[in-house]
Amino acid sequence: MVRKTYRQIVKEEWIKYTEKIPKKDQKLSKINYTLASGSADNTIKLWDLNDKKCTHTLEGHTRSVWCLQLIDK
Repeated sequence: MVRKTYRQIVKEEWIKYTEKIPKKDQKLSKINYTLASGSADNTIKLWDLNDKKCTHTLEGHTRSVWCLQLIDK
């Protein structure tokens, strides 16, 4: 059995999540379907759940990112 990486597991999970969004709602505002994820590779990634792609990678952390707090201003 091949072990999956953390990144593969996260990608599979958010694909499963987005598949649950009704088709009529899938192309609503991209702001409503953006996911931020922290990682053991010291980055934060922003994902567009409509397109199922990583849109930004934020680098510069010196350690793994395990917790995120998003503030809407």
